[in-house]
Amino acid sequence: PPGSTSSAMAQNIDLAPTMLDIAGISPPERMHGKSLVPILEDNGVAPHHWRTSVYYRYYESHGPHRVPKHDGMRTDRWKLIWFPEVDPDGEGPLPAGCYELYDLHADPDEVLDVSKRPEHATVLSEGIEEIKRLRLTYGP
Repeated sequence: PPGSTSSAMAQNIDLAPTMLDIAGISPPERMHGKSLVPILEDNGVAPHHWRTSVYYRYYESHGPHRVPKHDGMRTDRWKLIWFPEVDPDGEGPLPAGCYELYDLHADPDEVLDVSKRPEHATVLSEGIEEIKRLRLTYGP
């Protein structure tokens, strides 16, 4: 219905499969996205097999935004960012990369990086594994 919203994890890669689905055309296997039609038909409720995390990659380090290359993963609560080449504060290369972890429920503006807090070690570890899984799914 007009004005309705959904908390389902959706990405721009879902737009083409959705349009093809609406047109009655099966999307090619090589497309990574999923049709949003089941969510639209069920008042914003995601099917039980729907994704629980999304992945993104920022490729450009030296462009106008001056944001270091990074990969990111988020769930409904957590956002993990991996900077493989540089410290996001510009301090130079880091041997194993640098991570930032944000609790989106407690810190929706992503101000407080909790990646080094011992109480979040499991969340960090699980997030790192999820980024690895998603990179394999979508390709580096």
